[in-house]
Amino acid sequence: LNYKIMGLMGTAAVAGSYVIIQLLLLGILPAIGFGTAGTTLVGQSLGENNPDEADHWAWDVAKSATLYAVIMGSVLFVFAKPLVALFIQDPEIQAITVPALRIYCAAMWLESLARALMGAMTGAGDSFTAMVYSTASMYLGFLPLSYFFGPFLGWGLSGSWFGDSIY
Repeated sequence: LNYKIMGLMGTAAVAGSYVIIQLLLLGILPAIGFGTAGTTLVGQSLGENNPDEADHWAWDVAKSATLYAVIMGSVLFVFAKPLVALFIQDPEIQAITVPALRIYCAAMWLESLARALMGAMTGAGDSFTAMVYSTASMYLGFLPLSYFFGPFLGWGLSGSWFGDSIY
């Protein structure tokens, strides 16, 4: 559905969004790994009847995921232009992609924090709440906000990624 929204803004927006996603995976895939670690460490601590240690692990994993995302987001923000140029040679597409990438980089830490905490919740046995949060944020947050700020308001690719960053 995200690409359908981008398609409403033209092929340049689709191409730019594809590159943004590829670069953001450098920051988001480790967050998924931190979430998995949180699931394991919290679950193991609770299985050992040690809720204080589980709480400690949940927040340690969340802090680590957030720190990594801040560092990676900063690197991607600073080097956005040359990184985008590795994928796209068209100056018009670069011009719309770089600011959109930078917008999301500023908020990458929030998604990493959320993914780490959802992993900890799953490890604590509350996978239903994590699933509801993930699904609701996608269909009630990300997609409508991406559409609203992008095609609807006419803010283009940067608007769509702004909508993504605030959900």
